[in-house]
Amino acid sequence: MDTCSACGARLKPKLRWCWRCYAPVGQPEPGPGLPARTSQINLDQDSPPRYSRWRSGPTTFGPVGRISITLALAFFGWVTFYAFHFVDGPLVIADVAVYAVGAFFVLRHAWRRDRVA
Repeated sequence: MDTCSACGARLKPKLRWCWRCYAPVGQPEPGPGLPARTSQINLDQDSPPRYSRWRSGPTTFGPVGRISITLALAFFGWVTFYAFHFVDGPLVIADVAVYAVGAFFVLRHAWRRDRVA
């Protein structure tokens, strides 16, 4: 498998675009009258890519954004619980469960590891 030169995602063979950052894969052949394309980014090929959950990457939030999202979801979770704790029944359990599952996926996406420079 090949890796994307822009974001480091693993690529399947014969892809024309990166599935993660939508960067073109591979360099086009220079046609007649077109100069050969040179890389504008000087990447150190010897160092392995670094990943972090705390630092911001090209497709993730920084620490302030991640903490803000977490606090907002905790606040809305508390509001949801407080609003439904007066009512008894299975609908309350279903509503809180749906919110918890949704919050889990949002937080998993917000706190995922991403490649940092």
